[in-house]
Amino acid sequence: MASESTGSGLIQLTGLWLNEGKRGKFMSGSLGAARILVFRNTHKTDPKHPDYLVYIAPKKRESATDQAPAGGAPRGGDAPF
Repeated sequence: MASESTGSGLIQLTGLWLNEGKRGKFMSGSLGAARILVFRNTHKTDPKHPDYLVYIAPKKRESATDQAPAGGAPRGGDAPF
């Protein structure tokens, strides 16, 4: 994916897709050889703790049976989970 400028000085790094897992909703995408995972911080006990946690994992190898996620990145200023 090529980086795109939004015209406002922002540079797009990647897109994220909303997924449903065993423990609820999360967002995922890729950046180079890394997979990006974003989860709601379910252990937040203080207002200073982050609302979401970002993890990086090795990118899975794609096979012929894997399908690209449908849709695009969520729109709006807030994650939908």
